[in-house]
Amino acid sequence: MQNWKFHLSLFALCFIQGVSCQSIVLTPTKAYADINEALTLTCTYIGYNNIAGTKWNINNESTPTIVRHQNGICSGSDIFANDNIYRVGCPSNTSFTVTILRVQQRDLNIPWMCFGHTKISNTVRILAKVPVENVVLSGPSSSYIKEHSRQTIKCKTSPGRPQPRVGWYLHESYTVVKQKITVNSSTQILSDSGDGLIAVENTLQFYPNRSINNWMLSCEAWTDDETRAVYSNRLTLNVAYPPEKPVIMGFTDGEKYSLIESEFVKLSCSSHGGNPLANLTWNCYNSKPTSMTIEDKTVSSTVTWSGFRGQSSCLCISHHSWSGTTQDTTVIIDVLYPPNKPTMTISNKTVSNVINVILSKTVQVKCESKSNPRSNYTWTGPADLSQVEQILDVTINSTIDKMFKCNATNRMVRQNGTHVIGRNESAVTIKVLYPPGNPYFKYEYSNGTKVSTQNMIDVIEGDSFLVHCNAAGNPLPTYKWGSNKGNSILKITSITSDTNKTCHVKNIMEETVGENRTVSTSASFFIRVLHAPYIPTITISNGTRQLNITAVTIQLRETDNINMTCFSEGKPLPNYTWDSHNDQIQGRLRQFTNISRKDAGNYTCYASNLMKRTFGDTEQGLNVSSLSLDIMYPSTISSLEDISTLEGSDLKVICRVQEGNPTEDSVSWTRISDDKNWKNSQLIITNVSRADDTKYTCTLRSTIIPTIGDETLTLRNKTIHLNVFFSSEIKHFTVVKKKSSGTFIVNQTDEVSLECTAEANPASILSIYNTRGKSISTVKNRNLLLYSISNASFENAGKYKCEGRNNYTKDKPSVSELIMVVKCKLNRL
Repeated sequence: MQNWKFHLSLFALCFIQGVSCQSIVLTPTKAYADINEALTLTCTYIGYNNIAGTKWNINNESTPTIVRHQNGICSGSDIFANDNIYRVGCPSNTSFTVTILRVQQRDLNIPWMCFGHTKISNTVRILAKVPVENVVLSGPSSSYIKEHSRQTIKCKTSPGRPQPRVGWYLHESYTVVKQKITVNSSTQILSDSGDGLIAVENTLQFYPNRSINNWMLSCEAWTDDETRAVYSNRLTLNVAYPPEKPVIMGFTDGEKYSLIESEFVKLSCSSHGGNPLANLTWNCYNSKPTSMTIEDKTVSSTVTWSGFRGQSSCLCISHHSWSGTTQDTTVIIDVLYPPNKPTMTISNKTVSNVINVILSKTVQVKCESKSNPRSNYTWTGPADLSQVEQILDVTINSTIDKMFKCNATNRMVRQNGTHVIGRNESAVTIKVLYPPGNPYFKYEYSNGTKVSTQNMIDVIEGDSFLVHCNAAGNPLPTYKWGSNKGNSILKITSITSDTNKTCHVKNIMEETVGENRTVSTSASFFIRVLHAPYIPTITISNGTRQLNITAVTIQLRETDNINMTCFSEGKPLPNYTWDSHNDQIQGRLRQFTNISRKDAGNYTCYASNLMKRTFGDTEQGLNVSSLSLDIMYPSTISSLEDISTLEGSDLKVICRVQEGNPTEDSVSWTRISDDKNWKNSQLIITNVSRADDTKYTCTLRSTIIPTIGDETLTLRNKTIHLNVFFSSEIKHFTVVKKKSSGTFIVNQTDEVSLECTAEANPASILSIYNTRGKSISTVKNRNLLLYSISNASFENAGKYKCEGRNNYTKDKPSVSELIMVVKCKLNRL
């Protein structure tokens, strides 16, 4: 990769300067390989063109072998085609490779070259690798090497190819761990045997210290693969150095050693390091030293003796033969003893183990004891009291008698790390006098359930029970209820109403030393008497009026807005439920908007409460009131239709009524044409005539009188038409504008109009016949027929007839006749 970078840089420089810069390089320039090891040679063209292949010359053969890249295939010719020996590659258009799959002896030291684009590469020879066979380490001949002195060590390798490399290593004693040394001061000598093999002699100079004492030094050598390095012999570094100053375990030089009197004690002295190790001796009062022990790099010796007061010191001495030095360490001896039993005083007066004190008073008690070292004092008592003071300063703020202990302790510490706690203690009991507290109450029994802090008891009307008054005090208090003397028990029998009760308590406190004090107090509690709901009262309101209900049945007008409210007294306050039509509604109020007849029925109000005794069972209270709603609404007229009948017949029409509530209604008929009245529901006309053909009205009167609200009169009307059928009857047959009747005289050439009028239901079929009995005009479904003669002549004179009929005309139609006379004009000659 480095060769590539160099040649590419060179090519870029040549190209920039405008010089044709081309070359071909065969790498690696020095090829090393083991027998049967694969080796790849790369021929690289450096220039501005691509090449299709390269020629290779092996051992100066006259005919080169070719590696080419053509049509995407990389191939070799001649011997390169044998893929059991060679493998060719074309990594790029300017780079071609040949890999010898297994290097043989015949491949060694023969020249290789490659050609491309008229350029010839450098020559490369394959050289066989020769590994290092042995490495020899040589150093000082003395068994000790002096700390911080200059030391010279040599490492010499056997010849190898490529040039051997050397590494120095330290080995920690008794482990397989080695540390590579970074060499700052060394020299190296190379020797060539003339066959291309090189031997190396590397010299290391260093200054040892005690940290590497007993470590081993070695060197390693290799050619191209450090993992195949050859190890030298190992040199043990025996570094001579003096020991540290001796140490008595747990002490510094001149430190005081505290002993517990009469206790056997042991001291251990050690001297660490040094090569060789030191010897130890003791100089202690009445001591018995043990023989020395050696562990790792430490020499130890132990001495045992019994401590007595007045003993002064103990020495440990070390002797080092190599350096001729002597060192010692001293400890000062001090005898310790635990505290005596403490004594306690109040105001410099010794006190016994019981003290009487009134609550809230403060008392000071001093505790004293002899010891070495001086004692520490701790007072302990109730509620985890722990007071590290010699004087107990305590305010009595609890009614419970208290015992306090004074603990005198000292800590007798041996300098070897162990210690003994010396301790002793004395106790004092404070008997507390205190006034009666606020009385409290218990139900039924003196050890029964306590009444709540609100001092209220819920009972049910008629209950009987006991209440005990209790108050803590020392001495025990006396009791009375109200103004009556007695004991602590209050008896209640068949209670009926709420009441308040007061208990008075008192005691007299006499201190052992000090004042006498009398204290009184009292407390009250309230008895609340619960009862079931009374019979509920029901109130009905329509928005303008309100009525308390006493009747069983209530009449209400349909479409009114009605509120029904239920109320009852109870303790606690009742809950309400309305029950009707298998439907329940919670709450006092039952509302009806536009009340209707479907709301009629029975309604029951349930007033209930849950009476929970403070002590005892819970009972449910229940009471009910019921009423029936009668919904009033007016009657209505059933369907009425127009009527047709034949003249001369009898008529009967009934105005039928759909009954309301109540059913007491009045019905009448009125004829509109003449206000004739029928005073009942039946319209009766005998021998109906055509004059009866008109309109008739049925009137229904309904009166509602509700329990709440005003009386209401409701009028309902329905009108029908009576249609009377009769046969056709000619009423008039005449000449228009002629006043005569029967016979009519007209002038010749006059315009004459005949008019025929009939009365009939249904309308008539009218026909006019001339003098010859021929019909000259006919109309249907009409009661008027007009016929005109535009120019009267004598031919029009004669008898004319008008005939009328309809569905009710029987065999003979109605007929009327007239005679028309035509008066002729005289002609002048």
